[in-house]
Amino acid sequence: MSDREAIRRSMAAHLGLPVERLSDAARFAEDLELDSFKMLTLPIALEVDWSIEFENDPTFSAVGQLIDAVEAHRSRRTNEVIPFTKQRQAPEDS
Repeated sequence: MSDREAIRRSMAAHLGLPVERLSDAARFAEDLELDSFKMLTLPIALEVDWSIEFENDPTFSAVGQLIDAVEAHRSRRTNEVIPFTKQRQAPEDS
């Protein structure tokens, strides 16, 4: 399963909708009839599920936009270099 499909399945689980309804073109308010609370909490749930963090207060109108944003943040995170800041020291003999 691709990351894109895994993200889509995660969204479906949070929304309680069949994954088939979550096409890239599906609009949250118009097509899926999500209320403002679900539209607000879905990106937060995906941040937790996918260990990412959206900057500012993201607004997404369609499923594909949100999936693209999750993928972009994941690729940025996996390309980051985490500096080695502290060497492990062996315990001293007493």
